[in-house]
Amino acid sequence: MPFRRLLRQEALLICLLAGSAFGQTATEHLRAAESHLRAGRLSEALASCRAAHRLSPSDSVVCAALVRASRAVLWMNPEDGDALHGLSDGLVGLGRCEDAVRVCRRALLLKSDDVEAHVALGDALACAGDRDGAAAAYRVALRADLKAERALRGWAEASRRTAGTRPEDADARALFAQALAALGLADSALAVCREAVRLNPEHVEALCLYGDLLTGQGRPEEALRAYADAVRLAPDCAEGFYGIGNLKRAAGRLEEAVSAYRRAVEARPVYGAAHVNLGNAYRGMGRFEEAVSAYREAIRAQPDLVEAHNNLGNLYTDRGRFEEAVSAYREAIRARPDFSGSYYNLGVVLAQQGRWGEAEEAFRSALRAAPDDPRFRQGLEVAEARRQGGERARGAGRVRLAMAAFPSRAEGEGFLARVRGGGAFQGRDLGFVLPSDLDARFVGAIQGLKVGEVSGVVETEKGCFVFKRTE
Repeated sequence: MPFRRLLRQEALLICLLAGSAFGQTATEHLRAAESHLRAGRLSEALASCRAAHRLSPSDSVVCAALVRASRAVLWMNPEDGDALHGLSDGLVGLGRCEDAVRVCRRALLLKSDDVEAHVALGDALACAGDRDGAAAAYRVALRADLKAERALRGWAEASRRTAGTRPEDADARALFAQALAALGLADSALAVCREAVRLNPEHVEALCLYGDLLTGQGRPEEALRAYADAVRLAPDCAEGFYGIGNLKRAAGRLEEAVSAYRRAVEARPVYGAAHVNLGNAYRGMGRFEEAVSAYREAIRAQPDLVEAHNNLGNLYTDRGRFEEAVSAYREAIRARPDFSGSYYNLGVVLAQQGRWGEAEEAFRSALRAAPDDPRFRQGLEVAEARRQGGERARGAGRVRLAMAAFPSRAEGEGFLARVRGGGAFQGRDLGFVLPSDLDARFVGAIQGLKVGEVSGVVETEKGCFVFKRTE
């Protein structure tokens, strides 16, 4: 697809997405604004006018009303940011571009990191015909907030109009590709990024982004070439080595992954994600102490990095060091209270210790964070059954939990029928690991699960495991 056509389509799509959020008409918002103005509710009047402007940004009546409401607020408070933004938008809509530029510069003098003011300045400069200045303003806004939709719309239009072929245009397109990727428009981001690399094959940031996008599309060989080019051009490119490490780890080449991750953290010692994946690689190799060290380095670099705390907990769980695992999972929850996985992992470890009441609360918290995950509901049922006691309830709960390991209800029910029919296993004899847990942790499950020793491991056709206790 021609590059200019691509940008036109992306600009249209982003505009449509942004314009679908309001149910009221612009006229209704203007009526509300007029009512608020008469009652002296200036802030509410401004909010209504801005809502109308979002629906009809080029309507002269709407723009005039927005200018009027903004000036009323500024008369009371000359430093009101919303009013300055609204005044600029209204002036652009009325074609008073130079006045709008002055208003935006005034807003930025008051607050230099005001993303909306940078976007408004881009709009005003584009209105005045200064496309290079507009592009610079949009670039500042996008560096601060990749999902600033107005900046994306403005940048899409600027790119469509000025899709040049100079090497220096690569930086602008790489930034636009990054913004498209942040919005989930991966195919378009890849096309824009490819163009950036074509314009400047030595643009390291674009090469790394290109590698990321190719990796996301399941094209590891091409991604590896992009990362290799990046680190060849910039031997201290942490992102490039991180990308190489991820590809090597996915391919099972853990020694090479470790080497790449170590280069990444040498280039940037505070690169938390690289420390975490270095720990993951060590864990996969069974190098426990080195994995612990890597996770702790990640935590030192970024104390609130939930993956570091959670993975450290998983590592301690592998080794049966349950109290340390509990502490790590609680730190993960502190760092990110809505992370359901850490609640679930905490519940599993507490259950392994026989702390059923605490396990029940952990599973309940996981379920609140992710109500649709069947693992959490099954875990809660088992914890409740064990806490309440009763061998029958305990056995039934364990069978239900084992069923959760199956990819379909039919297979789970078939397994349950075999158990009830006196098959090879009894419900009270089952331990379990769910599909998402099929990693080194199942070794720890074989060693215990706090339900007794395990006499055998049976793998289902779908890659799930059930365990039989020693009688």
